Amino acid sequence: MVAYADGSSERAIDVKNALMKQYQMSNLGPAKQFLGLDITLLPDISIVLSQQSYIDSVVKRFGMEDANSAPIPLYHKIRLDTDMSTDREADSAIYQAIVGSLIYAATSTHPNIAYSVAALYRYNAKPYTMHLTAAKRVLRYLKSTSDVGLVFPGRSKSTEDTDALVGYTDSDFAGDRADRKSQGGFIFHAYGGPIDWQSKKQLLVATSTTEAEYVACSETTRKARCLIQLHKVVTSELVSPLIYCNSNGALKNFWSGVSSAKTKHIDIRFHDSRELHAQVIVKFAYVSTDENLADIMTKPLRPECHRRLVGGMGLFRVEDMD
Repeated sequence: MVAYADGSSERAIDVKNALMKQYQMSNLGPAKQFLGLDITLLPDISIVLSQQSYIDSVVKRFGMEDANSAPIPLYHKIRLDTDMSTDREADSAIYQAIVGSLIYAATSTHPNIAYSVAALYRYNAKPYTMHLTAAKRVLRYLKSTSDVGLVFPGRSKSTEDTDALVGYTDSDFAGDRADRKSQGGFIFHAYGGPIDWQSKKQLLVATSTTEAEYVACSETTRKARCLIQLHKVVTSELVSPLIYCNSNGALKNFWSGVSSAKTKHIDIRFHDSRELHAQVIVKFAYVSTDENLADIMTKPLRPECHRRLVGGMGLFRVEDMD
């Protein structure tokens, strides 16, 4: 064995070289998959994020390969909070497995099922047959849209408007008949596609539509502040997100800076959005209900409304983008 001046040996160097070769990083070309996400790079440098492989595996896991497709995740007239005295309990293990699988799709590439999954998740502890049927319907809808993905246009197609950080916020009013709490939601766009979204039941009971929308705006503002910081870290630029809301009552409080009779009782922690609007850290603007992309985060919609908002969010079939 040969010894060198630095104390190493010929054998040690051979082992070191073998380890370096074993763990040497190699260029495998553009990424195609990452943690269940399918990544497609189009000729115009657009990027499409989808989960077709993951969704196909989930559909196969629950034996629904031959199931009929569904035009929308949840039927627009369905009530998951109805009296279950005449229904029977479902297998909670199967139900939780389906909902858990749907959550990953809803939080990764399919904001179009975010509300449906949030609504189904409430019954994880004690699902009934009705809930299991609804969960399978969402799975049938996801099966028919497995090739739909988030599209981010290349720089050559980007404009100043698509590069900006834009948000939409909305809330229903007392949508859950069990506790009378409202469902709030938001979605943020940047560089031509959705980058963050949420559908979540509010923690308090709103006493008016204005209050429910006002609270939803506050929750959206908190997320906007996180995205502002992230955008600054990535680009070294400070942006002021434009947030669209369809509630004139909530917007009047932002624009006037004065609480009305319907909002003067609201907890202080929800008034941050009004202050940030005054400082132009975020900017609120009106949008009609038909064009509010966050509407899909708060309630089941009719097929035509659902399809229109899905397209507006930036979800398209991968084959249509080739």
